[in-house]
Amino acid sequence: MMTGEENVIPVCLESDYSMKKEFTARWGQFIDLLYILGILFGKLDLMVGGLQTASVYSVWSRKDVSAWEEEKVLLKIYRPENQDECEIREYNLIIERLNRNLAILGDLAAL
Repeated sequence: MMTGEENVIPVCLESDYSMKKEFTARWGQFIDLLYILGILFGKLDLMVGGLQTASVYSVWSRKDVSAWEEEKVLLKIYRPENQDECEIREYNLIIERLNRNLAILGDLAAL
């Protein structure tokens, strides 16, 4: 809430909530949740087996107006440090599929 600022109307939004042990959400809702959490915390770290495998940034230095309007995120995938062949193969597969999907989405956006 904010008071005393010109052209700012203070508003307090409250809602009752109840914690649930389980819930379901569509993918779009789940992605929206991740984006909002990313804005709230700036960065979400994704851990697998206690190892940081990726980070999702919803806020970063020099994020421009179009990135905000399009609700863009910055995804950083970490290369395995231990050089295990299986983990490197999985990492390369993830990178290849992400790049392929991004290219397809870029082509669709151009249409």
